[in-house]
Amino acid sequence: FKFNFIDKFNGPEDPRVILKSDRSGEEPILIFNLDEGKGRKIYSLLPHRKRETLLEYKIEGETLKKVEKNWAPFFHPSYEKKNILSNNYINFVYSFIPLEILQCSLDDGNCMMIFSGRAVGLDDNNKFNGLRGGTQFVPVPNIFPGHEGKNIWVAFSKVHVENCGCGVHYYRPALTVLAETNQIYNFDIIAPDVDFGIEPYNWELEQEHCTKVNIISSNSIASWFISEPDPETNEITDFLTLTTSEADYYTRVITVKNLLKYISG
Repeated sequence: FKFNFIDKFNGPEDPRVILKSDRSGEEPILIFNLDEGKGRKIYSLLPHRKRETLLEYKIEGETLKKVEKNWAPFFHPSYEKKNILSNNYINFVYSFIPLEILQCSLDDGNCMMIFSGRAVGLDDNNKFNGLRGGTQFVPVPNIFPGHEGKNIWVAFSKVHVENCGCGVHYYRPALTVLAETNQIYNFDIIAPDVDFGIEPYNWELEQEHCTKVNIISSNSIASWFISEPDPETNEITDFLTLTTSEADYYTRVITVKNLLKYISG
């Protein structure tokens, strides 16, 4: 028996769950990447359907890279009003800097680029590939100040920097706030990366030893509870729960309090 090292990594990885809501109700969508022998591509699955729903995503007019990963999913509120005979659409942040947004059909997996930084005059020098998809983007409620005329989403994306400090690969979550007005998208906030006070395990599963690969990776936002405004102070309390992983081995569930207060400041 001869072990093929490449085949070891051909299965699905980086699963993300996002909740789809439209006229027909709510259901989860599983997003992941997979290599079936023709390069790693993005797929989705509707796990609660009786029939086969596995979709492979393609970009209209584009040749996909050999490895496609880290697409960050979100839904535009206009999709909730679409035809119930269709599975409708899902959006992805395909590139962060420059910002590129895909709109993809949940019926056939075909995608089109609906926004590119070039559309607002950014040149090719405005580029940084160290910020990538982590969690899905979840919508900010309409009670958020400054929400008028905007659609706003929040995610904990992923900073991946090479040859940083004591490590060759350094991963940390980073809060990102995406906004859209009249089909023009931008990031209102890209906050510094955060470790939530965790001393992560290294790739050899030793804690407090920074070696080649040092990873805290943000995976999915599980829930976001937002209270009603206090009748006296009008203040709102919120609790966002997300999952993170260390060294692609340990998983933590973290609750962040008063995120709305932070981003409104």
